[in-house]
Amino acid sequence: MSLLKAARSRITYANVTATLALVVALTTGTAYAAATITGADIVNGSITQADIASNSLGGKVIKNGAVRSVDILDGSVTGSDLAAGSVDGNAVVDFGLTNEDIGVLFAQVDDDAAVANSSGGVTASRLAGPGAGLYEVDFGRDVSDCAFVASVGFANGGAATGQVSVTDKTDNAEAVFVITKNPDGTVSDAPFQLVVVC
Repeated sequence: MSLLKAARSRITYANVTATLALVVALTTGTAYAAATITGADIVNGSITQADIASNSLGGKVIKNGAVRSVDILDGSVTGSDLAAGSVDGNAVVDFGLTNEDIGVLFAQVDDDAAVANSSGGVTASRLAGPGAGLYEVDFGRDVSDCAFVASVGFANGGAATGQVSVTDKTDNAEAVFVITKNPDGTVSDAPFQLVVVC
């Protein structure tokens, strides 16, 4: 008797039915198990960062409000991680900022319009001849929404008297218009120190 004939003689309806039942149970059982595992079946803390592929979770996967400040490592989120316009003044706690968080620019300008010291990138020029007391101080960035404070004084701390006033430069958003005067109110060149807070 050949091997093929021997195998055929052992194939019965019962054997075929049992084999098919086993195949169906194994395949559908696995699919059923895969489709019925939910978050409730996973023990809290059992899935760690090492189990999650990089960039596999997007913003749509994370529930709103699920990530809190305590969940974020200090210094791990920078300006490049935030969408433009996503954070405004309402998101900042009152008095929560320090001087390092606020743009503070300064310039110490001699009476001849030479910049003696500055926060960087500052230029100054006379807007009229010597003695007119008219200056333009350009900070190289838009300062039109900033506040200005100035006082008469030398960069090296030397004494100076007089008056100074500052305002926006209407034809240059990056500059401040400065007028210096004698103590009696007549215009005159004078050294001054200017602070811009943005």
